[in-house]
Amino acid sequence: MRLILGENAVRFLGLDAAKVNEIAERVGPSIDWITGGADIDPNLIAHFGDRSGYLKPADGRTRLDEIDELLRPDLQRLTSSRR
Repeated sequence: MRLILGENAVRFLGLDAAKVNEIAERVGPSIDWITGGADIDPNLIAHFGDRSGYLKPADGRTRLDEIDELLRPDLQRLTSSRR
């Protein structure tokens, strides 16, 4: 839950984790506030993993061609609208 709520963003953006944590402690919300202090049902976590692909291995380069093909029309439209 911590990764989803902020640690991934801190790492991705290269932020100072100690400073972000200091601010988060001050302004919240806390994990207990979000979860109600209860443990999260492992079945819910498993369901999230199944639906989102969170626990699946990364596709790596295997889908880059497919993604390029999907993005190409949008990128062409963007670049032609800037001329």
